[in-house]
Amino acid sequence: MKFVADEDVEAYLIDRIRLSGHSVYSIRENNSGISDKEVIGITNSLKDHILITCDRHFGNWIIKKGFKIYGIIYLRLHKSSKNAKLERITKILKDNILFDNCFTVIDQKQVQSYPINKNNLLQNIFVIIPAYNESASIAKVINAVPAFVTEVIVVNNASTDATAQVAENAGATVINEFKTGYGNACLKGIDYLKAKAEAKDIVVFLDGDFSDYPHEMNLLVTPIQENGIDMVIGSRVLGNRQAGSMMPQQIFGNWLATKLIRFFYSAEFTDLGPFRAIRWDSLSLLKMKDKTYGWTVEMQVKAAKQNLKCTEVAVSYRKRIGVSKVSGTIKGTVLAGYKILFTIFKNLK
Repeated sequence: MKFVADEDVEAYLIDRIRLSGHSVYSIRENNSGISDKEVIGITNSLKDHILITCDRHFGNWIIKKGFKIYGIIYLRLHKSSKNAKLERITKILKDNILFDNCFTVIDQKQVQSYPINKNNLLQNIFVIIPAYNESASIAKVINAVPAFVTEVIVVNNASTDATAQVAENAGATVINEFKTGYGNACLKGIDYLKAKAEAKDIVVFLDGDFSDYPHEMNLLVTPIQENGIDMVIGSRVLGNRQAGSMMPQQIFGNWLATKLIRFFYSAEFTDLGPFRAIRWDSLSLLKMKDKTYGWTVEMQVKAAKQNLKCTEVAVSYRKRIGVSKVSGTIKGTVLAGYKILFTIFKNLK
């Protein structure tokens, strides 16, 4: 097996692959600080090699340029236990768990391979996770996010525990929003993406309490990638819901809110679930404003008003880790119910 290693790939890893009998052309060793033009020449001359990179964007760039390369391996190296991960990656490469003409992602716990699809791989997928005191669950959520995701952004919403540190150790980008409120956290994540997201990119919203199943994310992004859908809601009502994962007041509130949306906005939804995906240009068009409990319903009623192409997919749901900040208290339940109804009627204007 022959590889070409990007400049970001650890020298240790390159040496170990060579010791296992494989050929590695190291850009770091041979052409430090080279220009894009020189990279093009090198890559085209090594068209029978498989590229190893730690930079997802570089891998996408290689595909975009149409380089004649067999495949791409993207290494997701988190900060913690780096040497142990390098040892495991070396073994995987030595054992040839690779697929030609594929974008293969090697993570701490998994190896995932995707056929090289120029359109899909050039479409970044960003995940925004608002998190308030979720130190017990946030690493589980991040580790379960599929490898095709470009970047996981955890918005630490004035947590008083170790949420931020745990999330960073798990490999997420962590940004802070000190103004409390689910909507405030989501808006902070959107602000962060304004400098990097492009129109066709996809943004996925996901809770940090491990009640959603992140590995089902492909169910949400596929309709956008393949069917021209603008927004996809993960419906817990349509999916497999663990007993006790939703309180009776949540179930009733969902039913009432979606009935009102259907009556006033002629839009068919069964859930206001937090697990959802939307194109970046569509999200920008909505000009989201809600700072607290009305965030999810605001997105849905504004999408209806803008005549966006929306659909739902069935997703699984389980009991969250820890106590809910909304349905777990009487105050939270009352405030959330009021804000949801208020948002539905306010946007009728």
